[in-house]
Amino acid sequence: MPVLTNTLKVRPVAPGRLSTAGGTARLTFPITDVDGSVVEHAGGLEFTPVGGGQLRVTRFDINLATGVLDARARLDGKRLPGRVDLFLLGPVQPIDGRIPACAGTPAGLTLTPAAAAALGAPSFAGAFVGDACVIPGGDD
Repeated sequence: MPVLTNTLKVRPVAPGRLSTAGGTARLTFPITDVDGSVVEHAGGLEFTPVGGGQLRVTRFDINLATGVLDARARLDGKRLPGRVDLFLLGPVQPIDGRIPACAGTPAGLTLTPAAAAALGAPSFAGAFVGDACVIPGGDD
């Protein structure tokens, strides 16, 4: 999460929330629908790309079958066509030396090359950004 919060200055887009319980950053987004292996969410994230500007990604879809989290995106206020692949889902990884507890479907998140390029930081492609916990019927 330091890559996101320190370098790219990420902020939640309502109804998403950011908390720092126990000193670890935690973002939560309400699930709006589950359609087969696709879990849809409300809210999003707003980034300040390297070099300035604003990237806003909203309405996340987590596709558990393909292992991709994508979203709608606006760069400097202009809507990008289609959906942008933001994160690849993989194995969970330790954060501060421990694997976070998850009462749902856990996954580690790494930044896609396309997302890293859109953020002005192509060298961040493949960077681990945190663990997700998808809990239909609750927050994730």
